Amino acid sequence: MDDSYQYVGRDYGPTGGLRFSNPHEFQMTPGGDSFLHTVYQLRPMDLRPYGGLEEGYVEDGCFQDVDIETGNATFTWCSLDHIPIWHTWIFLPGNIVNDTGESYGSGTKEAPW
Repeated sequence: MDDSYQYVGRDYGPTGGLRFSNPHEFQMTPGGDSFLHTVYQLRPMDLRPYGGLEEGYVEDGCFQDVDIETGNATFTWCSLDHIPIWHTWIFLPGNIVNDTGESYGSGTKEAPW
């Protein structure tokens, strides 16, 4: 949007197979030609060492630098490429429950750790 809040761009979502972005974490770069946003990636993982499923899933936290003109990510960083999963603060089985009573973090595809 421009300075008068008129829509002048397009919808930018995660690129490279990532699932969704978090609109609460969005920052234009100083030059104004790109933006940073947080995105999430569903990754299959053997979770048996952590008390989970052999064919389990984790939701990897990432961020991307996206070129505004092209909509392409010029840089992507994902936590599981740099930080071991056992550094988590939430352990299996999941113990976070949303407002509908669903548990997050159980390690399934529907409720990834």
